[in-house]
Amino acid sequence: MNIPFKFALVAGLLFGTVFTLSIYSDYRGNNSTNQQVSEVQYPTIVRRNCGTAGLLGYYNRQTNLLTICTGFSVEQEAETLRHELVHFEQDYATGLDNNTQTLISGESVVQKIWDDPSLYPELKQHIEKYYLPHQYLIELEAYLLQDYPLGYTLTYTEVSK
Repeated sequence: MNIPFKFALVAGLLFGTVFTLSIYSDYRGNNSTNQQVSEVQYPTIVRRNCGTAGLLGYYNRQTNLLTICTGFSVEQEAETLRHELVHFEQDYATGLDNNTQTLISGESVVQKIWDDPSLYPELKQHIEKYYLPHQYLIELEAYLLQDYPLGYTLTYTEVSK
């Protein structure tokens, strides 16, 4: 059976992500036993044709469903997966059985980054164009954290260098 490379790569990324999330859950110090860690409700991850121009993926915190839109390069899908996993982490921080999410790095840090016009002006323009104002900080943090390991937090000093 010949498994396409793209599928194998995405499957490998998903397996690595789930493995990382179990380690991360234990690392965050939520006082879980190994049995409790295995009971964490990881997001269901699906790939589908989203049919919307420009939409690469999304995380639905009400259903804990992470969708990666098909039709893009492996690199774009991997980047989207990392971005949406940050949204899962933002949701996980406040508990999965509610309709809330939080800024992992803290609201004051992300707001300070947003308010500094010298930091990420193109990214902020992109966010303002495609998202609603109440989503700006959540999206900014997700874009900035998507290339870091899960559990990483931003500091203003670090990003302003």
